[in-house]
Amino acid sequence: MAKSLGLAADRTRWTTLATNAGLAVRNAFRSDSTGRYDDGTAIQASNLMAIYAGVESNSSGGAATALINDIVSTRSMHLSTGSSSSRYILQALELCGERSQVISSDGMVSFLPGIAGSDVAAKLAVQTT
Repeated sequence: MAKSLGLAADRTRWTTLATNAGLAVRNAFRSDSTGRYDDGTAIQASNLMAIYAGVESNSSGGAATALINDIVSTRSMHLSTGSSSSRYILQALELCGERSQVISSDGMVSFLPGIAGSDVAAKLAVQTT
């Protein structure tokens, strides 16, 4: 917002604050050996939130790979994100490179299955068990 308003000093201040906050979270919670944000118990939720919040990049490996692998392989397309982070799953999958098309209908953002990619989002949407 500061950039849009032409407030260069505020932009620099807020950008620095966001960068430092992200680094603090990464240093406190990310495993150096795996690049993941979990201790083996909250795999989906912790990695999901790191991706959604922009603390972790969307590159392959680390949190992104842990999230996708746990949903697809370990849990056979079931979520274990819990009520606090389930609402962010589609956006996080999009940031991980899952090819969903974002559309706007009546001011609401929706996600539709894309043509390319493994389409984890579409498989989650039709999960009935």
